[in-house]
Amino acid sequence: MAKRVVKLLKKEHISWRSVIVNGVGAGLVYGTLAFLANKHIDIDKAFGAGFLQFLLSFGSTFVYVLFLEIVFKEEALSFAKKLFYTFILEFFYATTLISAHYLHKTPDILMTVLPSILLGGGYMIGYAIWIYKHETIKKWLFKKF
Repeated sequence: MAKRVVKLLKKEHISWRSVIVNGVGAGLVYGTLAFLANKHIDIDKAFGAGFLQFLLSFGSTFVYVLFLEIVFKEEALSFAKKLFYTFILEFFYATTLISAHYLHKTPDILMTVLPSILLGGGYMIGYAIWIYKHETIKKWLFKKF
């Protein structure tokens, strides 16, 4: 499997700009929301929760988008299987997020992680569908011309 991923990274066009922009954007949005969710409890903890959420959101979104870019270029997998892998990744992300904030002792864990899990998860499902449609349209166009 690792050899296949390396081959895909070399052969296929991976949108690195998309990977980085999505990661930074998610980090800023969800880091800010985490700060706002906790600032009324303890400002020091709020900064810590915001920074932790920025790092988690940036890192996970970077990996998530890269994963989607690789998986959705693998033609041997059905769309249903690709979407299933996306849901599994979302489950691991949510578990990691909750665990990290629990270990960090973030005051309001639910309000800190809920936007990231719901909005971020929805965005990633939408991104997966967009990649699928984008690739399908490209194949159809190149077949016609």
